[in-house]
Amino acid sequence: MQKSYDTGAALRGEGAVLVLEGALHPPGVALVRRGEVVAAVDVSREKGPSGGLGAAAAAMLVRPEARRLSAVVVDCGPGSFTGLRVALSFAQGLIAGIPGLAGLGVDAPRVLTFGAGLGFPALVAIPWGRLRVLLAEAGIDGRLRGEVIAREALSGRGAIAGRDVATTAAGASLDFPAGVQAHPLSVSPVAVLAEMVAGGCVPASAWRPLEPVYLVPPDAVLPAPARVASSPAAVTIFGPSRLAALEALLAAAFERPWSRAMVQEELADRDDRRVLGWLDRDGCVGAAIFLRRTGDNLEILNLAVHPDYRRRGLGRLLVQEAIGRARQEGLRQVDLEVSEANVAAVRLYETEGFVPVGSRPRYYPDGSAALLMSLVLRRASEPG
Repeated sequence: MQKSYDTGAALRGEGAVLVLEGALHPPGVALVRRGEVVAAVDVSREKGPSGGLGAAAAAMLVRPEARRLSAVVVDCGPGSFTGLRVALSFAQGLIAGIPGLAGLGVDAPRVLTFGAGLGFPALVAIPWGRLRVLLAEAGIDGRLRGEVIAREALSGRGAIAGRDVATTAAGASLDFPAGVQAHPLSVSPVAVLAEMVAGGCVPASAWRPLEPVYLVPPDAVLPAPARVASSPAAVTIFGPSRLAALEALLAAAFERPWSRAMVQEELADRDDRRVLGWLDRDGCVGAAIFLRRTGDNLEILNLAVHPDYRRRGLGRLLVQEAIGRARQEGLRQVDLEVSEANVAAVRLYETEGFVPVGSRPRYYPDGSAALLMSLVLRRASEPG
């Protein structure tokens, strides 16, 4: 990695610097001291929605080189919502507990640009879930602007033809317009960020406060993704006659399923409640989603897929069906609540455009927090 735009010393001194990367994949932790990278480790996402980032950071802090910690540096995104939030929370906890500890943020486009060996201004492409791409322009002074587009629309972006584009390792599979030279990251993001800190390669104007970097407004209406291909008859509305089948589905899908009374209440013939489901060829219920409408908002109350039918895209099919119906009805927003420990569900909702808007600590019986997520279909000022 070249350092041609090293604009001066940053964070040099006797103290150690903890580096946290949660925005880009894979998450990781590093330790820098006296201008050298002491250690850098990637963390597997299989250990949780944040990839066990907090545990890895805690382990890094017990190293002898970390005894005199002077600063913590975090990649503030944009990127993984959950990983970014864990990294920022850990950093802010350290700052609250260690007097005089400095906290500094760096944006993900700068990390990718440095890792690609490119100069500024730079164009960056970050896969945004499975179906979208974030295109960002990064200036040498730290200014950013960007937009999220549907992945299939990227190849038609003639305006970026002929440019160098920094991207993540996963971005290597993106379909760029002809003439674009893509530079996917070939090393771990935390190694890049640690090298930037060690070499003083972040100009003073590019340092950021420890806050998430949002290039897309929280109420932005993201482009609708392509729908999962399915038979039109595959998804249907369930009524009271499906009570026993839905009870059986929930019992098979969850350790703590809803009670019969709860299921019966959602199957009531009311305009504000709806249960959509998928039937196999034999007419058996393989998956179901429970929905409730409040004003202009739709809430996903529960999503269940029978173990025999998992990993077939049925959960995504039902979520997309719910979103599609909400769009047709002119609703403004879709909300849901999911356990942070449910990695697969969090990823599913993120890739469909849902963003975290809050949390309820220790909400579930296993001690995990409830992550509140929303998908904006139209802004409040727009007509339905």
